[in-house]
Amino acid sequence: MSSIDELVSEITALAREEAEGILAAADAEVNALIGAAKLEAKEVVDEASLTAERRGIQQASETVASARQSAQTARLLVEREALETARSRAEEQLGSPGLSGRKDLLKALLAEAKDADVEKPIMRPVEVDRPTLESMAKNSKFGDSVDGLGGFVLESADQTIRLDFRFDARLDRVWDEKIPEVSQILRGEA
Repeated sequence: MSSIDELVSEITALAREEAEGILAAADAEVNALIGAAKLEAKEVVDEASLTAERRGIQQASETVASARQSAQTARLLVEREALETARSRAEEQLGSPGLSGRKDLLKALLAEAKDADVEKPIMRPVEVDRPTLESMAKNSKFGDSVDGLGGFVLESADQTIRLDFRFDARLDRVWDEKIPEVSQILRGEA
C-alpha cells in the first residue's frame, strides 16, 4: 500500500468518524420530522368527521410521505456535505508544504517515473515541490511549473506523451475507487 493510499485511508477514517456524527444528527432530525408529521396526521384524522375521515387519512399519508421525502433530501444533503468536507480536507493536507512524508511521496513518484518509457523527459513540477524535486532529480530537465497539490508531470520532449505524477491525479484515482465505500459508510450501510 503506498503512502498516498495510507494517507487516503487515514483521511477516510477521519471522514468516517465525522460522518457518523453528522449522520447521528441527521437521523435525529429525520425522526423529529417523521414524528411531527405523524402527530400532524393524527390531529387531521381526529378532527375529521366520519365522511371526511377517508380524506383525512389520505392527507395524513401524503404528509408522512412528504416528510419522509424531506428527510431523505436532508440526509442526502448532509451526506454530500460530508463528502465535500472530506475531499476538501484531503486536498488541504496534500497541498500543505508541511505534509508529513511529503519528501517520501515525491521519492516514490520519482522512482515510478524512472520506469516510464519517456524519451528525453521534461519534468514540470508543482511549484511547492520544485526545490525538493530539483535537489532529488539533479540530472532531469525541468520545465514550467504546473498547477496542483504536489508532485509533477512528466512530458516527452515532443509533448506527445504526458504522464501525471501529481498528488491531485492520485487523489482523484483513489477518491473514485473509495467514494462508493465512503458513501455506504455515510448511509450507515457499512
